[in-house]
Amino acid sequence: MERQIFGFTRIAASTWGCSAARAQEVYTKVVRSAIAFGATAWHTPSEGNQAQGLVKKMLTTQAACLRVMAGAFKATPRHLPETETGCPPLDAYLDMRVAAFKGRMYGEAGRHVTAETRKVEGREGERRKVGGNGSRKETRASRQAGERSASAVAQRNSVPTEG
Repeated sequence: MERQIFGFTRIAASTWGCSAARAQEVYTKVVRSAIAFGATAWHTPSEGNQAQGLVKKMLTTQAACLRVMAGAFKATPRHLPETETGCPPLDAYLDMRVAAFKGRMYGEAGRHVTAETRKVEGREGERRKVGGNGSRKETRASRQAGERSASAVAQRNSVPTEG
């Protein structure tokens, strides 16, 4: 994990390096996939809008990478780079991955994944409303990213009907 983060921070520096789109692609394919490896075995879906367990510790890793990708300072709150880059919070992403796995595992892909994804989206909406002064609103980019990820999970896991 440390090697992936080290490589990512060297590739996506704020004053030089690849573009923001390429940095997001590298983060998604290298760092987040390393974080999410085996999530179906160790991740417990969060209740409410609080991360728990290992995900709590990994949120700092994700926040550091997203700050590098967005070119933000270390003192930037964790939720701002998530919104700026369009990456969902790690616990919401892992909840969707676990829901997709359960859908494939139990053969109820369409119905089960859609229900789990809607629960996750509802919790993310609650989280985004909470802020320092309570006036933080969800941006269009973060809402679209959540909708795209939910539809991609549901589409990828839909079972074709025979007939």
